[in-house]
Amino acid sequence: GGDDRGEGEEDDGDGGDDEKVRRFDDLMLFEWARERLVFSSAPGDGGEPADPDGDDGDDTTHDIDDRGDESDAAIDDMIRRATASVRSGSRIKPGTFVRASMTPAAAAAGERRSPFLLDEQEFHKCVVLILQDDESVTVGVILNLPSSQGADFFFGDATTTTSTSTSTSSSASPAIPQRYGGRYGVKNQSSDPSVWLHNFDELRNAHVGSPVDKDDVDRDPERVWMCSREDASAAVSAGLATPRDFVVVSGFSVWEKTPVGISATSDGEIVVVEEEELGDDDDDDDTEGGDDDDDDDDEEDGGIGDAAASLETAGGMRGEVWNGRFEVVPAAAVPAMWSMLTTQDVLTEDTLDTNVQRSNEAWEAEI
Repeated sequence: GGDDRGEGEEDDGDGGDDEKVRRFDDLMLFEWARERLVFSSAPGDGGEPADPDGDDGDDTTHDIDDRGDESDAAIDDMIRRATASVRSGSRIKPGTFVRASMTPAAAAAGERRSPFLLDEQEFHKCVVLILQDDESVTVGVILNLPSSQGADFFFGDATTTTSTSTSTSSSASPAIPQRYGGRYGVKNQSSDPSVWLHNFDELRNAHVGSPVDKDDVDRDPERVWMCSREDASAAVSAGLATPRDFVVVSGFSVWEKTPVGISATSDGEIVVVEEEELGDDDDDDDTEGGDDDDDDDDEEDGGIGDAAASLETAGGMRGEVWNGRFEVVPAAAVPAMWSMLTTQDVLTEDTLDTNVQRSNEAWEAEI
């Protein structure tokens, strides 16, 4: 007879009743089921639904069995994340490209989950360029989400603007899309809020704009530059570039950071303390000749007072990378990724399928 396996069932090749293994072809349904139906322990043992904000796929905690032993898979995952964080953490700076997790390499390793199917869906299979990273926030722009609005170039007088999204003249510039960069904008911004980017040697040599990474004094060919609309229009008019050499983005994405202190209790347990809990008042008392017994109190509280000495910041894009939600794009993969981005068109019914395909190919770009 025919294959009677239901939708979403696969043969595991072992024979018998165990041949049918249920899988979710719809990853959004998989995430919903995982959030709503997965329990932290066996039903009947006081188990509760898994915390959707603290599941083992999006943070550094893992379920531990009654013997206190972690599974080999959990240990391997923690090692992988720690290694990735160390290698990429220092590279989270302006000019760095990151992409949402669940890339083909991760999928090949059995990690089929996407962390952005139920929340913050604009980041699903996205490519992000970091524009700013400081002590309080990381700011970036999504690059592979073209909108239905085209970018405008100024040629000559400001009164003779060529709209690349609507012009049908044979001499008109090729249409390039204005991309959705994120949910945040610039308040009370009267001028054009769009970010104009290029990754073209001729424009770098002509000093059109400046590097997103201000430390890029050598004009690394794998680094992107930022310019104004006027700069881009002048470069196109002078024949240095075509409109397709530019990527135009409107809107920003923001990842906040939280100041924390790192401390340790007497039994060696690591404690992460938010800034407001560090007890600055006690430090002031000591400075003014206050009671020295405060030091003893700090020790009883797990050394929280000493945590101020190791004040760091948690979160931002580095935290996203550590938690497995994003990964740094290898520098050698940037040219292929950028090339695919510049082939996207203004979003219409006719270009939808092609734009999605090119968006995925940019996200999947490999060395």
